[in-house]
Amino acid sequence: MPQMHPLTQTMLLSASALILLSQPAQAGPSKVVLTPKSEPHTAGEDQGATSATHRKNMGTILFASKEVPFRNPKSAGFRSAFSGKDSIYGRVFVPRSIQNTPVYQGGRKGKAFAPRWEVKMFVDGKNQVIAFGSFFQRTASRGEPSRKWTTWRFEPRPTKITSDTAYPKVVNGFAKVVAKMQPGKHQIRFEVWVTQGQYRSKGPIAAGGFSYRRGKNDKVVAGKLPKGFLRGAEERRVLLEMKKALLDRRVAKTPGDIIRIVPSSRWSDGRFTDTKKRYRKIMGTVLWKDKDGDGLCRFTSYKFIKTQRGRSWTRLAFKGFCNGCPEGDAPCK
Repeated sequence: MPQMHPLTQTMLLSASALILLSQPAQAGPSKVVLTPKSEPHTAGEDQGATSATHRKNMGTILFASKEVPFRNPKSAGFRSAFSGKDSIYGRVFVPRSIQNTPVYQGGRKGKAFAPRWEVKMFVDGKNQVIAFGSFFQRTASRGEPSRKWTTWRFEPRPTKITSDTAYPKVVNGFAKVVAKMQPGKHQIRFEVWVTQGQYRSKGPIAAGGFSYRRGKNDKVVAGKLPKGFLRGAEERRVLLEMKKALLDRRVAKTPGDIIRIVPSSRWSDGRFTDTKKRYRKIMGTVLWKDKDGDGLCRFTSYKFIKTQRGRSWTRLAFKGFCNGCPEGDAPCK
């Protein structure tokens, strides 16, 4: 997760996302509808305009080839055209925070007590759906990000994915879309909406885009598997036990579902509070086989555990999905 720092603000994601109820598909890009200041606040005062750039570009997403800072965002040098070799960073500038943005259903106003924000992406006017009818969506936190913030980072293609990357799933989604684009020049547009169940903002609260030229031989930039922490005989033994644990619990239906497993953490030791027996935990990141033939494969991380039995240890067992751990899409090879 990105660190919550005032210079690099990013919307905090909820640990347990609510599934958005189905919404009518947008036929094409929509006009930004700014919330008038006459609308009453619903969650107290927010940041408002955070810079001169913010005031001049209210309701806009601006893009650059390097990170756009919270203070003096103009210093990033905004651009309206990119190619397959360029890094693409952005920042969203909205008039009101997520919770201070009214949502409606059929003209009836609702309360954004646990709102979501979603991003729609259009390529040459065509809506690009990654999941749940949109390009990207998340439940907004009930804390500072949802209540206060009026600007945050949005980075379709950073130079590399790090622990401070705003939203790895945005990076992976953008790579998937680009992988299917034909060589040549395209118009890309992003829109940010606020939703609350069946309620939606009157229009996107921010929008922006750029022209993008894809070369015939451009490589698709995607995520990267985390590094492994084990070596030699220990690594080989642990990988075999992880694979068997995944198959035993039917997380993987066949051995062919798994392309690769990486022991992506060090061992963590502890004792159970009831039995006082020792245990050892470790994380494994799995690269799954390609499902749609686009050359990108999903990777997810899981927790595994073994317990002490006399002077020896049990075999590794599957413990569960690892929330907040590495996941995304990476080249299959």
